[in-house]
Amino acid sequence: MSFEITLILTPSFVKSNTSIHSNVDDNLIVPLIRDCQNLFVEPILGSGLFDEIISEVKAGSISALNTTLIDEYLIDVICNWVLARYIRQGSYKVTNKGTVNMSGDNATISSKSELIETAQIYLDNAEEYAQRTTLYLMENETDYPLYQTPPDGCDIIKPRRDNYETGFIL
Repeated sequence: MSFEITLILTPSFVKSNTSIHSNVDDNLIVPLIRDCQNLFVEPILGSGLFDEIISEVKAGSISALNTTLIDEYLIDVICNWVLARYIRQGSYKVTNKGTVNMSGDNATISSKSELIETAQIYLDNAEEYAQRTTLYLMENETDYPLYQTPPDGCDIIKPRRDNYETGFIL
């Protein structure tokens, strides 16, 4: 049985546009991109718009509006979330002996606190870009009917319009 995963961004694109080194195996990046799409991007867009974008990417024919959404917003969201997750997961490998800490011959492994602090920078960036994406979609709702009026169903994820926090306490 073969399953095809449609990714909005390729592993090589993510590596070219983040600090993830080009020699990192694509097989380590693909699950991170998939998870970031499904866990973070789909709730921003809602199932209707997300499924439309995935279908267009799969078909190789992306509408002008969705190209703008991807190029101007989703690239930054996905790249930052993938990078934050890779920082946390890239130093460890799950083997038949358990979880092990990976280290290179001429490299110094960062401390756990350094990894968490660095990952947090990219998580903060991802959340800021997610906020910008939400605001863009709210401002342009009429151009994105599947965002404005998502389909019905118990398995449909409605767009989250509050996917960010502000510094204001009400």
